[in-house]
Amino acid sequence: MEDSKAAFEKVFWSPIEQWSVDNVCAFLDSIHLGQHAKTFRSNEINGQLLAELDASAFKELGVSAVDQAKLRVAFRQSKGM
Repeated sequence: MEDSKAAFEKVFWSPIEQWSVDNVCAFLDSIHLGQHAKTFRSNEINGQLLAELDASAFKELGVSAVDQAKLRVAFRQSKGM
C-alpha cells in the first residue's frame, strides 16, 4: 500500500497525459480502484489514453458507473479543480 501511495504522490502533480501505464495503475491503487489495474495494464492505458476515455469505453473495460464517478472526482482533484 505504501509503495502505491508513494508512486501516486510522485506523479500526482504532473499532467495526467504524461503518466505511464505504471503511473495509471498506481493512481488506480491510490484511489482504491486497483481491481481495474490488470485490465488497464493489458490494454496499455497510459495517461494520455486515460484522459480520452469516455463512459462507453470505461464500460467496455468493465468500470462501473460508480467507479467512473470516483475517477472523475480524482481527475478534477489532480488538475486542481
